[in-house]
Amino acid sequence: MWFGTKDGLNRFDGYQFKTYRHDADRPGSLGNDLVYALHYDIANRLWVGTNRGIYLYIPETEKFLVVKGTEGLRINDIKTDHNGNLWFISIKRTYIFEIASAKLSQLKSANFDATSVSVMQDGSVWITTMQGTLEQYNVSSGQFRSHYVMSRLRPTENSWVSCALDIGSNEILIGTANQGIKRFNRNTGYTKELLTFNPDKTSIYVRQMIRVSDQEQWIATESGIYVCSKDKITRLKKDFANQYSVSDNAIYSLFKDRERGIWAGTYFGGINYCSSEYSIFTKYFPQKGVNAISGSAVREITKDKQGNLWIGTEDAGLNQLEIATGKFRNYLPDGKSGSLSYSNIHGLLIDQGKLWIGTFEHGLDIMDLKSKKVIRHYTHGKGNGLKNGFILSFCKTKSGEILLATIVGLYRYDRKKDNFSLIEGLPFISYTVITQDSEGKIWAGTFNHGAVVFDLKEKGYIQYQNLQHQPSSISHNTVNGIFEDSMKQIWITTDGGGLNRYKKISKNFERITVKDGLPSNFLFKIIEDEDQKLWITSSRGLIHFDPIKKNMQVYSSSNGLLSDQFNYNSGFKDDDGQIYFG
Repeated sequence: MWFGTKDGLNRFDGYQFKTYRHDADRPGSLGNDLVYALHYDIANRLWVGTNRGIYLYIPETEKFLVVKGTEGLRINDIKTDHNGNLWFISIKRTYIFEIASAKLSQLKSANFDATSVSVMQDGSVWITTMQGTLEQYNVSSGQFRSHYVMSRLRPTENSWVSCALDIGSNEILIGTANQGIKRFNRNTGYTKELLTFNPDKTSIYVRQMIRVSDQEQWIATESGIYVCSKDKITRLKKDFANQYSVSDNAIYSLFKDRERGIWAGTYFGGINYCSSEYSIFTKYFPQKGVNAISGSAVREITKDKQGNLWIGTEDAGLNQLEIATGKFRNYLPDGKSGSLSYSNIHGLLIDQGKLWIGTFEHGLDIMDLKSKKVIRHYTHGKGNGLKNGFILSFCKTKSGEILLATIVGLYRYDRKKDNFSLIEGLPFISYTVITQDSEGKIWAGTFNHGAVVFDLKEKGYIQYQNLQHQPSSISHNTVNGIFEDSMKQIWITTDGGGLNRYKKISKNFERITVKDGLPSNFLFKIIEDEDQKLWITSSRGLIHFDPIKKNMQVYSSSNGLLSDQFNYNSGFKDDDGQIYFG
């Protein structure tokens, strides 16, 4: 990637920048540091327009060759036509440089003040002007045909055309200095006003436009980026509360790379990059002064029958997300009746119109989903059988029983007695997650004691632990997640041992680790998508894993994630296939 700045030409190779500047003591250096225009032609040549001439970059020597006759010209725009001629604008004048013959000439027939040059898909050359016209060049006659495109109903001061873009179907998208965005039909000569004003009723000043696809164009303006998609126009602007918004509203340049990512050059905010893959991830994060999620350390996620997501955080209480509107409601402890007992939330479970809320060392809250008030609180050792107040996770069995995983034992809830009791016969250890498989067996992950499997109707249990020098044993004794896929295979994530697939017949495990392509051996939540692929969160990104082919794709913050670090047991799949991860 090449970037022109006031302080030289910058080359970015994906890892680091190299800057080319003028050096009077070094022949072949860039002739001027102020770069206005860059153009990469069909012959893979880079042309650099500066405040003092056009330079051709020679990649073999990393030197620059000046285009003779342009040394004293300020270059505003550069394009090459289908005949291999270089067209450029210099302070309102139009020039052609015939590359093959090295002949430079100023077009005398261009009796207008040029602002930009565009080469259309059919090879025709069009010039935009300060007089508010599109000028179509006739190769045979060497003359221009003028098309006035500005509105005569508005004041004409500063009413120039800044740029033009071929969008297909014989239509040209037009950017102006104070009349916004227009569309010109080459067949009829008719100009349609698309968008003239910003939401604050100020006029839109267009700097540049690019074609992203047949149906989508991005427009750089002094008031952010406008995205035109069919007949819909969306504005992207700086949002002080959103670190993922564009960094500055004064957008001077746009470029689409080979991976369909969009680069935006701003006046005050440097370079911005929008990955083409960002669109698959919607971000929810704390933002001051606007409606948003309250915390950033998201733990468990669940959904009620009214279509609301409930999201527990470890740093800022509970959140209700109304999916239809995208609006959040935040719940934090305030010491009043009906409020949460603590802001650090781990386990969540919906049961009979109630939300069960497991906290860090502050017991269990029961919230009524109609009133949104906590109506019951269980403190360990006070009128109940809980021996600890750190509730990590819940499981509601097929028969409707509620099980609790705590750091000191596994409990079952007695609805008639409204009490809790330890599940008899199980190890009195720290449990992390709990789930029921399709056969009715309960799988419980533990901290440092492997996985425990049992049947609530039977005595006894099976414990799978890591055994040194036995590669078919579970890979690590701290289990973060247990999941049964649609093929009824059990998968286990661990805190340093990667992924395990349980082999039912042999009652042992297949291990998948960083040696097999995982970005990390610290894995958390597993969710299966509609294509029977697994999405696995980790400490180094989100993994899309094919359980049959064993291949995977890893998504990171460079693909639009909030962070590469995910949290324990944080994920939820909605009925419509949407997947949420914390």
